[in-house]
Amino acid sequence: MDLTDRSAANPAVQVARRFQVSSLPDLRVLSANGEVLGTIDPAGVDDLIEQLTPHTRT
Repeated sequence: MDLTDRSAANPAVQVARRFQVSSLPDLRVLSANGEVLGTIDPAGVDDLIEQLTPHTRT
């Protein structure tokens, strides 16, 4: 998700505004009811799948 591109053409901008995310350090994993389940470490974006795996439904 590229949040540095603030143009209306970037679909990530609308998602970022909806969830009040302004930068990658603020990227949160939310439950269906909006509860914060976790936060993605910006230093570890290369292992994003590994970071998100504990928050996936089985």
